[in-house]
Amino acid sequence: MSRVCPLTLKKCNHAFRVTYSHKRNHRRQFVNLQKKRIFINNEWVVLKISTKAIKTLKSKTLKSKTFSNARLLHL
Repeated sequence: MSRVCPLTLKKCNHAFRVTYSHKRNHRRQFVNLQKKRIFINNEWVVLKISTKAIKTLKSKTLKSKTFSNARLLHL
């Protein structure tokens, strides 16, 4: 499974690891993905979604404008 949130479509961020001598090396900052059980289309589905999406789901539904670009809803 890829490291992309299916609801928010968040991907990894490209950053630098900076040493004391200020040498810079490329590194990736991954999305904080967690397994969450969600009720969709009259069945429970386990998804790996970002913690930001979990926080948003507490206040909004999947049908809201927030998740309009979600790959999951277009299946």
